[in-house]
Amino acid sequence: MKGRFIIVLCFLILIPISICARTYKVVLFQFENLGLSEKDYKISMYLLRDEIGTVKSFKLISKSQVKKVSGDKPVEKIDDAVKFGKKLNADKCIIGSFIQLGTKVLVRVKLIDLKSGNLEFHDEIESKSVEDVNFVIKRIAIGLETKEKFETTTNNDTITEDENVAVKKQTSFHCYGLKLGFLYPREDSYAGKDRLSNFVFTWHFEIPNLISELSFGISGATGVLETVFDISLLYPLTKKDFSSYIGGGISFHSIRLERMLLEPEYWDLSSGQFATRKGLGVHACAGVIIFSTYNFRVVFDLRAYCSSIKVGEQQNQLGVGFTFGVFKK
Repeated sequence: MKGRFIIVLCFLILIPISICARTYKVVLFQFENLGLSEKDYKISMYLLRDEIGTVKSFKLISKSQVKKVSGDKPVEKIDDAVKFGKKLNADKCIIGSFIQLGTKVLVRVKLIDLKSGNLEFHDEIESKSVEDVNFVIKRIAIGLETKEKFETTTNNDTITEDENVAVKKQTSFHCYGLKLGFLYPREDSYAGKDRLSNFVFTWHFEIPNLISELSFGISGATGVLETVFDISLLYPLTKKDFSSYIGGGISFHSIRLERMLLEPEYWDLSSGQFATRKGLGVHACAGVIIFSTYNFRVVFDLRAYCSSIKVGEQQNQLGVGFTFGVFKK
């Protein structure tokens, strides 16, 4: 029964990962140019294609194939985009325009679903200058993937020089919280206990595409108390508000056992009623972060531990922990 429960937990973690892994064939048509110099326009289109090419759920169709159906001219109408996109056997297409107004540049973007022929998403964003276009293009790529308004897709890669990042909730890159759950020992680890209650205090520091984590956990059952200090690196698989992650790291374990849980030959008479064992370990983890761009986040974490601590005849202590927590930025 315990093994089946662990398998179910694994599936709960892996299902959102598999959903996020779906890819779509996407056509990026030339944008309409209203005011940019030819050089700035070509650079902007190059940067746009490069950023959209980093979206994991998009598989961009090559420029040479696009040129065969639309030439070098911009595609402005949805009907034309649908006709050309279907010829390329694509799932979605992107059209838009660059509009220069004085020193400002307005970028308008439309994402079209080719199966239905309908407009799936559209938005516009203003750059204070031509020099800042590369920043807003990063936001456009994130917005096209998440279907979020471009002005909300702010992170430390997409802030322009003129913006006050202090008022943007998405610019906070550290948070702390408490996770609660259970640790399930494996192969007679932890003196044969079936389950330990788990309390984990955690701190995250987030940089682009990576989260460093420090956590201090306490796990306990009758006669057994373990403290664990984890140092981990987590890799988010998407930048959406519902983001799966994978990761791993090293751990420092201290296990305090009631002496009577051990076989007599393993008693340490000098330690009294309790015996303490310490050692290093490694762990691997996978999980889901919900509301990852907000001032708080909810985390579901599945973590497998292996520590080099001898308890009785068990040379290493093995366990799988599942925790649920709330974090505040």
